[in-house]
Amino acid sequence: MKTGIECFAGANTSAGFYSGFDGIFSASRKTFFIKGAPGTGKSGLMKRIMQRQKSLGHAVSAFHCSSDPDSLDGIVDETIMGAIMDATAPHTYDPPFPGATGSILSMGDFLDEGALYKEADQIQKINSDMKKAFHAACRYLKSAEEIERANEAEEDMRLAGEVSEEILAFLPKKSGFGAKRTFFLDAYTHKGRVSYLSTFHSGSIISIPSPFPSHVDMLLRLTAHKAQSLGQDVILFPSPVCPSKLSHLYLPDHCLLITSEETDTAQKTYESYVRSPACRPGDKDLYNALTEKASAAMGEAKRLHDELESVYTPRMDFSRLIECETRVIQAFDALK
Repeated sequence: MKTGIECFAGANTSAGFYSGFDGIFSASRKTFFIKGAPGTGKSGLMKRIMQRQKSLGHAVSAFHCSSDPDSLDGIVDETIMGAIMDATAPHTYDPPFPGATGSILSMGDFLDEGALYKEADQIQKINSDMKKAFHAACRYLKSAEEIERANEAEEDMRLAGEVSEEILAFLPKKSGFGAKRTFFLDAYTHKGRVSYLSTFHSGSIISIPSPFPSHVDMLLRLTAHKAQSLGQDVILFPSPVCPSKLSHLYLPDHCLLITSEETDTAQKTYESYVRSPACRPGDKDLYNALTEKASAAMGEAKRLHDELESVYTPRMDFSRLIECETRVIQAFDALK
Protein backbone atom coordinates (compact mmCIF):
# COMPACT_ATOMS: atom_id res chain seq x y z
CA MET A 1 0.00 0.00 0.00
CA LYS A 2 1.40 3.39 -1.00
CA THR A 3 1.97 6.00 1.65
CA GLY A 4 2.62 9.70 1.37
CA ILE A 5 6.19 10.96 1.23
CA GLU A 6 7.90 14.30 1.88
CA CYS A 7 10.49 15.68 -0.53
CA PHE A 8 11.22 18.52 -2.96
CA ALA A 9 9.69 18.53 -6.45
CA GLY A 10 12.66 20.57 -7.70
CA ALA A 11 15.87 22.11 -6.44
CA ASN A 12 18.55 24.66 -7.22
CA THR A 13 21.53 22.60 -8.37
CA SER A 14 24.94 22.94 -9.99
CA ALA A 15 23.09 22.84 -13.34
CA GLY A 16 20.56 25.53 -12.37
CA PHE A 17 17.00 24.89 -11.26
CA TYR A 18 16.12 21.24 -11.86
CA SER A 19 12.40 20.53 -12.03
CA GLY A 20 10.67 17.23 -11.39
CA PHE A 21 7.22 18.83 -11.23
CA ASP A 22 5.98 16.80 -14.19
CA GLY A 23 6.12 13.83 -11.82
CA ILE A 24 3.31 15.41 -9.79
CA PHE A 25 0.71 15.63 -12.53
CA SER A 26 1.86 12.72 -14.72
CA ALA A 27 0.70 10.21 -12.11
CA SER A 28 -2.47 12.08 -11.04
CA ARG A 29 -6.03 11.76 -12.29
CA LYS A 30 -6.77 15.44 -11.63
CA THR A 31 -4.29 18.25 -11.04
CA PHE A 32 -4.86 21.90 -10.19
CA PHE A 33 -2.13 24.21 -11.52
CA ILE A 34 -1.89 27.30 -9.32
CA LYS A 35 -0.80 30.57 -10.94
CA GLY A 36 0.00 33.49 -8.70
CA ALA A 37 2.55 35.92 -7.35
CA PRO A 38 4.49 35.49 -4.06
CA GLY A 39 2.37 36.10 -0.99
CA THR A 40 -0.98 35.33 -2.62
CA GLY A 41 -1.75 32.23 -0.55
CA LYS A 42 -0.69 29.35 -2.81
CA SER A 43 1.15 27.39 -0.13
CA GLY A 44 -1.50 28.11 2.51
CA LEU A 45 -4.22 26.77 0.22
CA MET A 46 -2.27 23.56 -0.38
CA LYS A 47 -1.63 23.10 3.35
CA ARG A 48 -5.34 23.40 4.14
CA ILE A 49 -6.29 20.92 1.43
CA MET A 50 -3.56 18.53 2.62
CA GLN A 51 -4.82 18.59 6.21
CA ARG A 52 -8.38 18.12 5.01
CA GLN A 53 -7.45 15.06 2.91
CA LYS A 54 -5.38 13.60 5.75
CA SER A 55 -8.35 14.03 8.10
CA LEU A 56 -10.27 11.74 5.73
CA GLY A 57 -7.64 9.06 6.27
CA HIS A 58 -5.96 9.59 2.90
CA ALA A 59 -2.23 9.23 2.25
CA VAL A 60 -0.85 12.57 1.06
CA SER A 61 2.58 13.38 -0.36
CA ALA A 62 3.98 16.85 0.38
CA PHE A 63 6.42 18.56 -1.97
CA HIS A 64 8.27 21.33 -0.18
CA CYS A 65 9.70 24.45 -1.77
CA SER A 66 13.51 24.33 -2.02
CA SER A 67 13.63 28.13 -1.67
CA ASP A 68 11.61 27.91 1.56
CA PRO A 69 11.06 24.40 3.02
CA ASP A 70 8.31 25.75 5.27
CA SER A 71 6.21 26.38 2.14
CA LEU A 72 4.68 23.83 -0.20
CA ASP A 73 5.13 23.61 -3.96
CA GLY A 74 2.67 20.77 -4.36
CA ILE A 75 0.67 17.94 -2.81
CA VAL A 76 -0.63 14.62 -4.13
CA ASP A 77 -3.46 12.71 -2.48
CA GLU A 78 -2.12 9.21 -3.16
CA THR A 79 -5.44 7.61 -2.19
CA ILE A 80 -7.50 9.27 -4.92
CA MET A 81 -4.59 10.48 -7.12
CA GLY A 82 -5.59 14.14 -7.01
CA ALA A 83 -2.91 16.86 -6.98
CA ILE A 84 -2.29 20.58 -6.61
CA MET A 85 0.95 22.28 -7.61
CA ASP A 86 2.50 25.73 -7.86
CA ALA A 87 2.86 26.23 -11.61
CA THR A 88 4.66 29.58 -11.59
CA ALA A 89 8.33 30.32 -12.41
CA PRO A 90 10.82 28.74 -12.18
CA HIS A 91 8.53 25.71 -12.58
CA THR A 92 5.98 27.02 -15.07
CA TYR A 93 3.51 24.43 -16.29
CA ASP A 94 0.07 24.31 -17.89
CA PRO A 95 -2.44 21.44 -17.89
CA PRO A 96 -1.57 19.04 -20.75
CA PHE A 97 -5.29 18.25 -21.11
CA PRO A 98 -7.15 21.35 -19.86
CA GLY A 99 -10.47 20.62 -18.20
CA ALA A 100 -10.03 16.87 -18.50
CA THR A 101 -7.11 16.01 -16.20
CA GLY A 102 -5.95 19.51 -15.28
CA SER A 103 -7.33 22.92 -14.34
CA ILE A 104 -5.80 26.33 -13.60
CA LEU A 105 -6.36 28.22 -10.36
CA SER A 106 -5.49 31.88 -10.94
CA MET A 107 -4.63 33.88 -7.83
CA GLY A 108 -4.09 36.89 -10.07
CA ASP A 109 -7.86 37.23 -10.36
CA PHE A 110 -7.95 38.41 -6.74
CA LEU A 111 -5.19 41.04 -6.93
CA ASP A 112 -5.59 44.81 -7.05
CA GLU A 113 -3.74 45.30 -10.34
CA GLY A 114 -4.20 49.07 -10.25
CA ALA A 115 -2.22 49.34 -7.01
CA LEU A 116 0.44 46.90 -8.23
CA TYR A 117 0.99 48.87 -11.43
CA LYS A 118 2.38 51.69 -9.31
CA GLU A 119 4.89 49.24 -7.80
CA ALA A 120 6.09 47.83 -11.15
CA ASP A 121 9.63 49.23 -10.95
CA GLN A 122 10.13 47.89 -7.43
CA ILE A 123 8.76 44.46 -8.39
CA GLN A 124 11.09 44.24 -11.39
CA LYS A 125 14.11 45.32 -9.32
CA ILE A 126 13.45 42.73 -6.60
CA ASN A 127 12.95 39.98 -9.17
CA SER A 128 16.22 40.89 -10.89
CA ASP A 129 18.16 40.85 -7.61
CA MET A 130 16.53 37.57 -6.59
CA LYS A 131 17.56 35.95 -9.88
CA LYS A 132 21.17 37.00 -9.22
CA ALA A 133 21.05 35.38 -5.77
CA PHE A 134 19.75 32.11 -7.20
CA HIS A 135 22.45 32.15 -9.87
CA ALA A 136 25.11 32.68 -7.20
CA ALA A 137 23.83 29.66 -5.25
CA CYS A 138 24.00 27.50 -8.37
CA ARG A 139 27.56 28.67 -9.12
CA TYR A 140 28.73 27.69 -5.64
CA LEU A 141 27.09 24.27 -6.10
CA LYS A 142 28.87 23.96 -9.46
CA SER A 143 32.19 24.49 -7.70
CA ALA A 144 31.22 21.90 -5.08
CA GLU A 145 30.39 19.48 -7.91
CA GLU A 146 33.95 19.81 -9.22
CA ILE A 147 35.26 18.79 -5.78
CA GLU A 148 32.94 15.77 -5.78
CA ARG A 149 34.02 14.72 -9.28
CA ALA A 150 37.69 15.08 -8.32
CA ASN A 151 37.05 12.42 -5.66
CA GLU A 152 34.89 10.21 -7.87
CA ALA A 153 35.08 6.50 -7.21
CA GLU A 154 34.70 3.68 -9.71
CA GLU A 155 31.91 1.28 -8.90
CA ASP A 156 32.33 -2.45 -9.49
CA MET A 157 29.66 -3.52 -12.01
CA ARG A 158 29.72 -7.11 -10.80
CA LEU A 159 29.30 -6.09 -7.17
CA ALA A 160 26.57 -3.60 -8.12
CA GLY A 161 24.71 -6.41 -9.88
CA GLU A 162 24.98 -8.71 -6.86
CA VAL A 163 23.82 -6.07 -4.39
CA SER A 164 20.90 -4.98 -6.61
CA GLU A 165 19.76 -8.59 -6.96
CA GLU A 166 19.86 -9.04 -3.19
CA ILE A 167 17.91 -5.83 -2.59
CA LEU A 168 15.19 -6.76 -5.09
CA ALA A 169 15.00 -10.48 -4.27
CA PHE A 170 11.66 -10.14 -2.48
CA LEU A 171 9.92 -8.06 -5.19
CA PRO A 172 7.17 -9.81 -7.17
CA LYS A 173 7.08 -9.47 -10.95
CA LYS A 174 4.20 -7.40 -12.29
CA SER A 175 3.06 -6.91 -15.86
CA GLY A 176 4.51 -4.10 -17.93
CA PHE A 177 7.43 -1.77 -17.28
CA GLY A 178 7.36 0.39 -14.15
CA ALA A 179 6.96 4.17 -14.29
CA LYS A 180 9.76 6.56 -13.30
CA ARG A 181 9.56 9.94 -11.57
CA THR A 182 12.33 12.25 -10.36
CA PHE A 183 12.24 14.43 -7.24
CA PHE A 184 14.78 15.58 -4.63
CA LEU A 185 15.05 14.13 -1.13
CA ASP A 186 17.49 16.85 -0.08
CA ALA A 187 18.31 20.39 -1.19
CA TYR A 188 20.45 23.37 -0.19
CA THR A 189 18.10 26.03 1.15
CA HIS A 190 18.29 29.23 3.20
CA LYS A 191 18.25 26.88 6.22
CA GLY A 192 21.27 24.99 4.94
CA ARG A 193 21.02 21.43 3.66
CA VAL A 194 17.53 20.10 4.35
CA SER A 195 16.82 16.38 3.96
CA TYR A 196 13.59 14.44 4.40
CA LEU A 197 15.34 11.11 4.96
CA SER A 198 14.11 11.05 8.56
CA THR A 199 10.48 11.04 7.38
CA PHE A 200 10.87 7.54 5.93
CA HIS A 201 10.10 4.53 8.10
CA SER A 202 13.34 3.26 9.58
CA GLY A 203 12.42 -0.38 8.91
CA SER A 204 12.21 0.33 5.18
CA ILE A 205 15.63 1.93 4.58
CA ILE A 206 18.68 0.31 3.02
CA SER A 207 21.86 2.30 3.56
CA ILE A 208 24.96 2.25 1.33
CA PRO A 209 27.24 4.76 3.10
CA SER A 210 29.28 6.92 0.74
CA PRO A 211 31.66 9.88 1.19
CA PHE A 212 29.81 11.60 -1.67
CA PRO A 213 26.31 10.76 -2.99
CA SER A 214 27.53 10.11 -6.53
CA HIS A 215 29.64 7.12 -5.42
CA VAL A 216 26.60 4.79 -5.57
CA ASP A 217 25.02 6.14 -8.77
CA MET A 218 25.64 2.96 -10.79
CA LEU A 219 24.11 0.72 -8.14
CA LEU A 220 21.03 2.91 -7.75
CA ARG A 221 20.45 3.20 -11.51
CA LEU A 222 20.92 -0.54 -12.01
CA THR A 223 18.51 -1.29 -9.16
CA ALA A 224 15.97 1.17 -10.56
CA HIS A 225 16.12 -0.39 -14.04
CA LYS A 226 15.74 -3.92 -12.67
CA ALA A 227 12.81 -2.83 -10.51
CA GLN A 228 11.11 -1.24 -13.52
CA SER A 229 11.70 -4.45 -15.50
CA LEU A 230 9.74 -6.22 -12.76
CA GLY A 231 6.86 -3.78 -13.35
CA GLN A 232 7.64 -1.75 -10.22
CA ASP A 233 7.37 2.07 -10.17
CA VAL A 234 10.45 3.97 -9.02
CA ILE A 235 11.25 7.47 -7.77
CA LEU A 236 14.75 8.72 -8.45
CA PHE A 237 16.33 11.22 -6.05
CA PRO A 238 19.37 12.96 -7.63
CA SER A 239 22.00 14.88 -5.71
CA PRO A 240 21.39 18.66 -5.72
CA VAL A 241 25.15 19.17 -6.05
CA CYS A 242 25.53 16.72 -8.94
CA PRO A 243 22.01 16.25 -10.40
CA SER A 244 23.23 13.88 -13.12
CA LYS A 245 24.00 11.39 -10.32
CA LEU A 246 21.54 9.61 -8.03
CA SER A 247 21.91 9.67 -4.27
CA HIS A 248 18.68 7.87 -3.28
CA LEU A 249 16.10 5.54 -4.83
CA TYR A 250 12.55 4.88 -3.64
CA LEU A 251 10.18 2.02 -4.50
CA PRO A 252 6.75 3.46 -3.58
CA ASP A 253 4.75 0.22 -3.83
CA HIS A 254 6.94 -1.28 -1.12
CA CYS A 255 7.86 1.91 0.79
CA LEU A 256 11.53 0.99 0.36
CA LEU A 257 14.20 3.71 0.33
CA ILE A 258 17.78 2.97 -0.76
CA THR A 259 20.13 5.78 0.26
CA SER A 260 23.78 6.77 0.03
CA GLU A 261 23.54 8.30 3.50
CA GLU A 262 24.63 6.52 6.63
CA THR A 263 21.81 6.07 9.12
CA ASP A 264 21.61 4.07 12.35
CA THR A 265 17.97 3.17 11.71
CA ALA A 266 18.48 1.31 8.40
CA GLN A 267 17.14 -2.23 8.23
CA LYS A 268 20.30 -3.21 6.31
CA THR A 269 23.61 -1.49 5.59
CA TYR A 270 26.13 -2.36 2.86
CA GLU A 271 29.20 -0.84 4.49
CA SER A 272 31.75 -2.48 2.18
CA TYR A 273 30.15 -1.51 -1.14
CA VAL A 274 32.04 1.78 -1.54
CA ARG A 275 35.71 0.85 -1.76
CA SER A 276 37.15 4.22 -2.72
CA PRO A 277 40.06 5.70 -0.76
CA ALA A 278 39.47 8.54 1.66
CA CYS A 279 38.84 11.98 0.17
CA ARG A 280 41.84 14.10 -0.66
CA PRO A 281 42.96 16.13 2.37
CA GLY A 282 40.85 19.24 2.80
CA ASP A 283 38.46 18.45 -0.06
CA LYS A 284 35.50 17.61 2.16
CA ASP A 285 35.97 20.83 4.12
CA LEU A 286 36.12 22.81 0.88
CA TYR A 287 33.00 21.00 -0.39
CA ASN A 288 31.14 21.87 2.81
CA ALA A 289 32.30 25.50 2.66
CA LEU A 290 31.00 25.86 -0.91
CA THR A 291 27.61 24.35 -0.08
CA GLU A 292 27.39 26.70 2.90
CA LYS A 293 28.04 29.59 0.51
CA ALA A 294 25.23 28.27 -1.67
CA SER A 295 22.88 28.26 1.32
CA ALA A 296 23.92 31.80 2.19
CA ALA A 297 23.01 32.89 -1.34
CA MET A 298 19.68 31.12 -0.93
CA GLY A 299 19.24 33.12 2.26
CA GLU A 300 19.59 36.35 0.28
CA ALA A 301 17.07 35.03 -2.26
CA LYS A 302 14.66 34.25 0.59
CA ARG A 303 15.05 37.78 2.01
CA LEU A 304 14.21 39.26 -1.39
CA HIS A 305 11.28 36.86 -1.81
CA ASP A 306 9.89 38.04 1.53
CA GLU A 307 10.28 41.62 0.33
CA LEU A 308 8.34 40.76 -2.82
CA GLU A 309 5.60 39.14 -0.74
CA SER A 310 5.27 42.36 1.26
CA VAL A 311 4.39 44.14 -1.99
CA TYR A 312 1.80 41.62 -3.17
CA THR A 313 0.13 40.49 0.07
CA PRO A 314 -1.61 43.83 0.92
CA ARG A 315 -3.06 43.88 -2.61
CA MET A 316 -4.60 40.40 -2.35
CA ASP A 317 -8.26 39.72 -1.52
CA PHE A 318 -7.78 36.56 0.55
CA SER A 319 -11.52 36.21 1.19
CA ARG A 320 -11.84 35.03 -2.41
CA LEU A 321 -9.60 32.01 -1.82
CA ILE A 322 -12.58 30.07 -0.46
CA GLU A 323 -13.75 29.88 -4.08
CA CYS A 324 -10.55 28.06 -5.06
CA GLU A 325 -10.61 25.85 -2.00
CA THR A 326 -14.22 24.80 -2.61
CA ARG A 327 -13.47 24.06 -6.24
CA VAL A 328 -10.57 21.76 -5.33
CA ILE A 329 -12.50 19.96 -2.60
CA GLN A 330 -15.45 19.28 -4.89
CA ALA A 331 -13.16 17.92 -7.59
CA PHE A 332 -11.25 15.71 -5.14
CA ASP A 333 -14.45 14.35 -3.60
CA ALA A 334 -15.64 13.40 -7.09
CA LEU A 335 -12.52 11.21 -7.52
CA LYS A 336 -13.63 8.76 -4.83
